[in-house]
Amino acid sequence: MHEKRSERRVCADSRVRYTINDVVVTDQLLDLSTKGCRLADARGMGEIGDAIEIILLEGLAVRGVVIWAENSVLAVNFDHPVGEVAVRYFDADKPASSENFRPTDQFGRAMPPLSRLSD
Repeated sequence: MHEKRSERRVCADSRVRYTINDVVVTDQLLDLSTKGCRLADARGMGEIGDAIEIILLEGLAVRGVVIWAENSVLAVNFDHPVGEVAVRYFDADKPASSENFRPTDQFGRAMPPLSRLSD
């Protein structure tokens, strides 16, 4: 396996929409960090070096490049890091999280709810 990311990542297990090779795909976001992610690639659309745009949440899209692709999984390095609050948003759905958890910005202010993509 290609474990090269040094920053914290969270197991996301969430559906996202991404565009690769001019094809729009909806599949699973497997994990996420501020600098990259892993995506399910059930249709075998991606290859190393492909440009990709991922819609993480309504209104939050990120562009990147596929850095490895194997076993129906794509690893993506983002062109620009996403904020830590976006990573924490995907981490908030875990059962171990407090029921009252609400993501905050770097100043501790509560973030408004964001809607996930629907199929």
